[in-house]
Amino acid sequence: MKTQITIFGQMLNLIPREKFQRIVDTYKGDYKTHKMNCWTQFVTLLYAQLRDKKSLRDIETGLELHTQKLYHLGLIKQARRSTLSDANRTRNPKIYESVFNMLLTQCQGLA
Repeated sequence: MKTQITIFGQMLNLIPREKFQRIVDTYKGDYKTHKMNCWTQFVTLLYAQLRDKKSLRDIETGLELHTQKLYHLGLIKQARRSTLSDANRTRNPKIYESVFNMLLTQCQGLA
């Protein structure tokens, strides 16, 4: 059976998971998290940005349509809007700033 990587999956492949995890560990982003780790939050927010989702309910509903594909994106389970709201409120934004800077450095190296 031939498989294809989605465009979304290809975008996620541009982000080295080990570098992402090092950044998360630096800021203790996954410390005492039970339901949503930083990778799940990041993938969920990237999905929301690319699909132009306007609300947490819209994000949750959109992801429900793709439950079979979530595992292949490295998500533990689907994000609920209350859990995503809590993660957005409590996580250190420096994690995602550092991820952005890492990607910017990668892009500048290619240009």
